Amino acid sequence: MGESAMDVRRRYREECLDLNIKEAPDHIAIELEFMYFLIHKETEATLDNAPAAAAGYMRKQIDFLGTHLCRWVPGFSQKVGANARTQFYRKLANLTETFAVNDLRSLTAA
Repeated sequence: MGESAMDVRRRYREECLDLNIKEAPDHIAIELEFMYFLIHKETEATLDNAPAAAAGYMRKQIDFLGTHLCRWVPGFSQKVGANARTQFYRKLANLTETFAVNDLRSLTAA
């Protein structure tokens, strides 16, 4: 495991998430699930009228996107799109890249 994978694992532990996974901690599916978790926690904090906690989870999303997903997903998505045999995977790759890039842009504009 490289430095990036170790950093991702550390972030999961900080959120008290179970690390009993078969994939590498920086696998795209695991990282996207972590983003879901952070978004969910921000939403819960907002609904619980806890603005400081909500802001903290928003900062964690920005940091995670900037440090991890947005660094490698665009290149990954382009490779998947160029090599996918079906339209489904080409579109999924494009959608994943669009989510990561636009989410970071949206969060940093807020």
